[in-house]
Amino acid sequence: MVTATKLTHDRPALGAAGEARAHLRPAWYDELVVSYTPSIQKRAWRYTNQTASADDLVQDTIAQALAHWPGYDRDSSMYGWLGLMMRNAIVLSVRASKRERESSAISPGMMYAQARPTQEAATDLSRVRALLAEIPDGGDLLAHAAGVTYGEIGRKTGVSRQRAEQKLNRARGLLLAGLGQPCA
Repeated sequence: MVTATKLTHDRPALGAAGEARAHLRPAWYDELVVSYTPSIQKRAWRYTNQTASADDLVQDTIAQALAHWPGYDRDSSMYGWLGLMMRNAIVLSVRASKRERESSAISPGMMYAQARPTQEAATDLSRVRALLAEIPDGGDLLAHAAGVTYGEIGRKTGVSRQRAEQKLNRARGLLLAGLGQPCA
């Protein structure tokens, strides 16, 4: 007879759907996961070579295994299943750190924001503002410089993403020409 494991306070919160599935998880599955914990700790150490990172990876692996227990085939290897769960945890971790790096990356324009303004910079800024007001699509060019995508600008102006990109490239060229700089 298979008994169901009850959700206890020391398990991670899984949300309403996850809690319902956790109540149905068989006890033999939890026992297998616990019995393979030393093996996955060794495997995690080989991947990370750092105790704290390995511990985090083991926790993520166990959380993945507990969340995805219905996909486990009792006739297959638990070590292989936990290896797959560890791989999934690594992939999720890499994706999250990549998103974090991309969101915290310093853009070239932000590097210059640290410098104190000079009289020359103020004059250049005045020229740029005047040119942007005169150039068709100057406001959209400024919005794009602030991070608005071509697709968003295209939707706002009622044109395709490609057409928005073309219009902004033209506006960028006019701005550079007005500043006396060669177009790149």
